[in-house]
Amino acid sequence: MKFDLNSKNGIADEDNILTSFIIGTGVGHSIVKFEDEREIFFSNATTIVFAQYMKDVLAKKNIKIDINNYMNSTVLSFEYDIKNGSNEGYISTFNEIVEKLLDINIDNDSFDAAIDNAKKDMESNFKINEYRATMKFMEMFSDYYNFNLKSLINDIWNFDVKDLLTFKKEMIFYENCIININKDIDNKEKLLNFSKLNHKFSYLVNENDENDVTIEEEARHASNYIGYHFNYLIKNDFNYNYANVLILGYHIFNSNFQVQISRKEIGILGQADLRQNDEKSVSDITDDKVIKYKEILINSINNMYHSGSEEFNSILAKLFGDNLSISKILDYLKNITLNDFKEFFENMHLNVFEINFKEA
Repeated sequence: MKFDLNSKNGIADEDNILTSFIIGTGVGHSIVKFEDEREIFFSNATTIVFAQYMKDVLAKKNIKIDINNYMNSTVLSFEYDIKNGSNEGYISTFNEIVEKLLDINIDNDSFDAAIDNAKKDMESNFKINEYRATMKFMEMFSDYYNFNLKSLINDIWNFDVKDLLTFKKEMIFYENCIININKDIDNKEKLLNFSKLNHKFSYLVNENDENDVTIEEEARHASNYIGYHFNYLIKNDFNYNYANVLILGYHIFNSNFQVQISRKEIGILGQADLRQNDEKSVSDITDDKVIKYKEILINSINNMYHSGSEEFNSILAKLFGDNLSISKILDYLKNITLNDFKEFFENMHLNVFEINFKEA
């Protein structure tokens, strides 16, 4: 468990302490290999059901949490009203959450509720073309062994409680959890800790990266998406890569795009009809444009930070789950030059994907 108690890591309401439990296993993971040669298996839907399960279990204790499922991580967050509570009350709530995270006695009612809620969420998400486009785009990432949206849906509808139990027994440990608390607190030594694994682990990945360049799907409404997928990155510093991709994303899509990142690869996804420039126009970018893009991106991030928005807190948690630092990304955005940006782009291995939804 890694504590980061700096207020710079997210601004919530002045009266609230915001805490995020960031578990480094996400929807993209299903097979874990440990250094002691053990392997464990669970379905890709496991972290989705796990998050819903924890939400229901804690609700019975009058603890409200927000949940977010990402490809690389699972985030459980809660706010504590310190103005109407106390430091000891916060510690008690924190410790109760940790105890429930570690509890391997499955509450059957909460499990049934978790499955029902996971199904409802998937039914709702499946109607959204952007969600489906994102999932199809993530199928292109080699880090996510045999991941695909169809299997994910089947896993939810045929979920086995054994997978939830395996996940709770095997994946809730010190090295796989980051805990971010946005304010300093007194007596933090009273906070419960997770046990250490004391050896390394990794997730199984795909060995090939051959994918279709055009994907056709049926949907209620027609729409088209473009995905730019980079691998063979020239620098191991993903904060640097992320900053460059933000600049590229803004050049191609202006303000309407998303950045997706795995442990080895990174990509940009946006709607085709919102594309302002294509990837071939990168060679024509001027120094003035790079400066303009950087200023807009930095101001946008700063505005989210100072507004204390939920969007910023969600982005922050996702970055932590991806082992990224918002402060380092901002530093790179301030210092990247036109030559840095062009070198980054020219040395990448780029795949461009079209994801087209035709009206059924």
